[in-house]
Amino acid sequence: MNKTQLREWFRAKLAAQSATEREQASRVIIGRLLASEEYARAGTIFTYVTTPQEVDTRGLIEQAWRDGKQVAVPRLEDDRIVAKCLTAWEELQPGLFSIPEPGGNATAIDTSNLDLILVPGLAFTCDGARLGHGRGHFDRWLATLPPSTPTVGLAFAFQLVDELPHEPHDICIQKVLTNSYSARND
Repeated sequence: MNKTQLREWFRAKLAAQSATEREQASRVIIGRLLASEEYARAGTIFTYVTTPQEVDTRGLIEQAWRDGKQVAVPRLEDDRIVAKCLTAWEELQPGLFSIPEPGGNATAIDTSNLDLILVPGLAFTCDGARLGHGRGHFDRWLATLPPSTPTVGLAFAFQLVDELPHEPHDICIQKVLTNSYSARND
C-alpha cells in the first residue's frame, strides 16, 4: 500500500477502536512512558495534545505538571510548528483541523531546551519510521531539532508495523511505546 492507502487504513482502525479500549491502552502506554528514564531525566517535555483517536496524553501532561516539569505543546504558526508552554487546560483553543493548541500569546519555548519530544503518528516501525497525517508539519519540525533530543512515538499495538514507505524527508524517531511493546531505534 502507498502512504495514502495506509493512512486511510489506520484511520479506519483507530476509528473502530472503542473508547474503553483506547482509554485502557492509553493508561498502559503513558505508564510505560512515566516509568522511562527519558521521562525521569526530562525537565521540559514537548507533547502533542490528544485528538479523540490518539493515545491520550492528558494524564501525562497532568503528571508532568505535578512533577514540576515544564510542558510544551505544538501550535501551528505560518504552517510550521512552534513549541508553546502549556500551564493549564484553559489555555487551549481549537486550531487547524480542530486540534487543540495554546493561544497566540502563549510563551514560545526554545527547541534546544526540550528534553523529551513525544511524536504523534498513524503508524510506526520498530526502527523508528513514522507515518504521519500527511501534511509534513512534524517531519519539518523534527528536522530542526538537535539529534540528541529523545523522540518517542506513542502508539496502540496495532500501529506498530514491520515496514512503512519511507522518503528522504521523513524523519525517524528514537523510540516507540505501545500498550504491548517498547522499541528503541539505536
